[in-house]
Amino acid sequence: MYYSLKLVPEIFRAQEIVDRIDRQRVEAEESAVRARERSRKLAEARAVDLAMEEGRRLGFEEGLNQGRMINQVGKTEHRNRKESSGSSSATASRKSRSTAR
Repeated sequence: MYYSLKLVPEIFRAQEIVDRIDRQRVEAEESAVRARERSRKLAEARAVDLAMEEGRRLGFEEGLNQGRMINQVGKTEHRNRKESSGSSSATASRKSRSTAR
């Protein structure tokens, strides 16, 4: 009997320690859940950012390619007009020189 009364405070103290450790475990598990959720959201946001950046880059490259194609077509048309107008103006120039003599 003497021993059992002496052990009661020790049992209560041990139970308080177990309860405290259990609360810490629950808090740690909840913290881990929050950390995993935050990590998942950050990874998702990063994936969205990378996809948007890739879309911008592809759009920019496509615009450059279209601009180059338009420029090339414009140069070809300009050269063709210059050659066709150059030959007719050369002919007209020769005709005007021959009539002026």
